[in-house]
Amino acid sequence: MTNIISKKQNLSSAKAVADYYRNTPSARRAAFVAICISSFLMPFSLTATLIAIPAISADLHVSATLVSWIAASFILSNLIALLPSGRVADSRGRKRVHITGACIFFCSCVLAARASSIEFLLFYRVLQGIGAALSFSTGMAIIGSIYKEKGRASAIGWIVSAVYLGMACGPSLGGWLTELFGWRSVFYMPLPFTLVSLTLLLLFVKGEWKNDNARAIDWLGAAIFGLCSITFFIAMNYLPRSISWVSLLFMLIFLRIFIRHSERITAPLINFRLLWKNQKFSRALLAAIAMYGGYFGMAFFLSLYLQYNRGFTAADAGKLIMIQAICMMFIAPLAGKLAEKVRPSLLSGIGSLSAAFGCALLLFLSNTTPIWVIQLFMVFQGIGFGFFSTPNSETALGSVEEANLGISSALLNWGRLMGQLISSAIVALLTTNTIGSDKIEEAHFQSLLIITRIDIVIAMLLMLVAAWLSSSIYRQFPPRQDITSKAPETVSSGG
Repeated sequence: MTNIISKKQNLSSAKAVADYYRNTPSARRAAFVAICISSFLMPFSLTATLIAIPAISADLHVSATLVSWIAASFILSNLIALLPSGRVADSRGRKRVHITGACIFFCSCVLAARASSIEFLLFYRVLQGIGAALSFSTGMAIIGSIYKEKGRASAIGWIVSAVYLGMACGPSLGGWLTELFGWRSVFYMPLPFTLVSLTLLLLFVKGEWKNDNARAIDWLGAAIFGLCSITFFIAMNYLPRSISWVSLLFMLIFLRIFIRHSERITAPLINFRLLWKNQKFSRALLAAIAMYGGYFGMAFFLSLYLQYNRGFTAADAGKLIMIQAICMMFIAPLAGKLAEKVRPSLLSGIGSLSAAFGCALLLFLSNTTPIWVIQLFMVFQGIGFGFFSTPNSETALGSVEEANLGISSALLNWGRLMGQLISSAIVALLTTNTIGSDKIEEAHFQSLLIITRIDIVIAMLLMLVAAWLSSSIYRQFPPRQDITSKAPETVSSGG
């Protein structure tokens, strides 16, 4: 990839900007801190909002159906914008796109905190998701360029830890803020951190990186994919009503059009033909979709169960849910080191089984289930996802050529978001068909318990699917397959 560097600070060439960061440790550290902050804020804004949902529902008089859209609107817009934003960054400049995303995220947080109705809040959550996608898709690439000569793996490892830290702090800090200052404070909280990140980027991150030969952005493909995602979610949300079947039909039509469109053009958003060809990557991607397809729904329903059925405060519910993210944060680096000595697909399979075993502990969840059982469930979930995430990424990225690591990494992030979208659709399906348009009250607590159990069963099955996919990689592909000895396969064209 050809790097084009802006003329600011006389950084008119790739060599000049490389020399600048090599000789200016303070600039490297500032850029690193800025990207870590933005990487922290995206998962935080998602998990903190989950804890605040009961308070939002009470204040804005939200039905159970619309409650499911509070998180889903963020995930859906983030999913749709993720891959196109990576292509825009390649052609327009990574730093510019990252700063634009941070500004959109900042403004949407202010607007969400001042929302007067659920409709406005959902719209601002869509903007939040778009801003987060612009920043999240470019942050890792910026760090990869700045630390290109030395320390890149370590820097990226810390950014991954920042993501898990955001997941860990979201429930506890979001619950504490909601309890003391109200749910609106959850949206105000990211503002000072975003300002710090923007200030560091504007003052210390010099130059610009973009692909001199970037291919045209597949805007038509992005639009078709967006329609496919939206109709899928609507179909799941309104089952078994007639609008659901109509939406499902349109989803299948849009999916077929998207695949045919991708096969006809030279630079599609996703190159399906090469994706099917690289079975190792595609299975790892499907495993990620399955694992994260089970995760989000459980976090959503358990946060409601703890506050409604068990009478926990938002802060106490957040502390309990935080156990999982803390375990993930500490286990993930260990799993990364083990993946250098043990086949990664074996570790990801063990992680999937651990998470599935955790689900089995709550198959008979009731209003009197001992808290220590729920805590043990969180531990097994955290260990499972910790052992799954990094090794599964290593399995996938180890199967593609180096020139395509960037877009392959983006596709893995897309897979995780797709899993979360599927999980959000399951949440919407269960809440709509049990509680419906009513506000969640004491009369609905038993229904909430039942759909929580159902979601746990679905999550366990999805995690077992992920374990099967990981084991199939372990069985069918030789250890440490040397991808440089043959023509490597890519999974997405361009960029």
